[in-house]
Amino acid sequence: MKKLLFILQFFILNNVIAQEVSWPASSSEVNTGSNATYLIQSVNLGEESVPFGYNLGAFYTNDSGELACGGIVNWYGVQTNIAVNADDSTTPEKDGFYEGEQITWLAYGTFLEQTYGASVVLGIGPTGMGSEIFNINSINIIAVYNIDPTIQGCTDETAFNYDETANFDDGSCIPVLEGCTNPNYLEFAINANVDDGSCSVLVIEGCVDNTADNYNELANTEDDTCIWYGCTDSTYTEYSPLATLDDGSCETKWKDAYTLSQETSILIDLEAGWNLIGYTNDYPFDVVEAFEDLVDDILIVKNNEAEIYLPEWEFNGIGDLIPGQGYQIKLLNSNYNFTFYQNDILCCMQDWADNCNPSATIESNSCAINEYEIGDYAQGGIVFYVDETGQHGLVAALDNVGSAEWGCEGIEINGADASGIGFGFQNTLDILSDCTQENTAASKCVEYTVDGYDDWYLPSIDELVELFENLGAESEFDIGGLYLHWSSTEASSIYACWASTNSSGDYSMCGGRSKDDLTMVRPIRSF
Repeated sequence: MKKLLFILQFFILNNVIAQEVSWPASSSEVNTGSNATYLIQSVNLGEESVPFGYNLGAFYTNDSGELACGGIVNWYGVQTNIAVNADDSTTPEKDGFYEGEQITWLAYGTFLEQTYGASVVLGIGPTGMGSEIFNINSINIIAVYNIDPTIQGCTDETAFNYDETANFDDGSCIPVLEGCTNPNYLEFAINANVDDGSCSVLVIEGCVDNTADNYNELANTEDDTCIWYGCTDSTYTEYSPLATLDDGSCETKWKDAYTLSQETSILIDLEAGWNLIGYTNDYPFDVVEAFEDLVDDILIVKNNEAEIYLPEWEFNGIGDLIPGQGYQIKLLNSNYNFTFYQNDILCCMQDWADNCNPSATIESNSCAINEYEIGDYAQGGIVFYVDETGQHGLVAALDNVGSAEWGCEGIEINGADASGIGFGFQNTLDILSDCTQENTAASKCVEYTVDGYDDWYLPSIDELVELFENLGAESEFDIGGLYLHWSSTEASSIYACWASTNSSGDYSMCGGRSKDDLTMVRPIRSF
């Protein structure tokens, strides 16, 4: 049993001194004004009596869970006492012992500047048998203050962390690992603890990719700062998928390119190496014919699906170039003013047909009229109403055109009061005729154009409700979100009709919203 107690005491003491503890210069630094007294009669280091050279201390656990000194005295070989201080309750931090707290005893050797664990043998004093449990104003006798001479550490002289003061090996020895220990050199070895002089090449951070516009030929360590300038907006024909910083080179929108391609040939400058090129004709075209003039310089052409055209191997995995798509092309030599040849196009040439091709040069007699369903993306937007033939109906723009006033609050418009489906266009004309205010909901709709469609107008209240019922929050399309939208139906000189959509259904109102209130606007058109 005594052996077990010794082992436990040894474990506790040596775990205590493994902590970094701070010793005050004098007892005045830890004086809190109230204390318990411990009279120390003798001090031993192991089996030997200690005449001098040690500071004796009582330690408590502070708010951070660390040991802190609550009392200290210098030992000079004669009987002395140590004041063990209580916590000062007037300060927010714990700066002494709580009533009933266990005291931890330590000693500090002033010669080796080493902290040791300690234990005490208590005697009977004026207030009874001494105790290591703190009791304010108690008087305690320490017959023997035993300093444990054990110094834990690495005792292997060949180890990197050999401690010449240690007399007990704690298993902490670290083997010597030679290498470059300076992290500013390329040769830096993170596990090395002894420098062997192998550091030779300084680290120079920068962009090490020689294809980047800010390539640093002196750099030997990538710092992720590489920059490629170019057009970063994929809606432009000049778009470069490699570009990381826009250089203002975006000039031609794909939509504008299609319109322009019907009027004139678009000239494209191609550089040696990789290029991104947009197909600017508005009809499919065989890739072999399209690039016939470049065949001797083309190494490869790729589309977005990673399908390729390799002229040298007479392999065409792409087939036709598709309008609106971009293609990567790698050339041996630069070619300036390249354009896609526009050949004769056999197609329907009748304006009334849905498959009419404005670029067609030869009539194919293949004209047809499509039949539409709600939710179809067609006619410049999304279909939300069709008649019984399926060939005519209404489409809503894919996006709002912002918010606007209905306009002319206080003025009653002549007309513009129809509510039914099919009356939105006439309402819009009536509003524009009598209301000269700028930037109204009606004028925003009339000014809206997309994909060549420029006959948009502000829907009547029934048309707007139809839109939300078929494409609103309860549908897969969720057009309109939770916003209020203007209709072209006027309620009075003060109010106009509006509608909205929400998770519980659609609703509309012809009143309660003044015509000068800013409200969202969604254009529609008929077909």
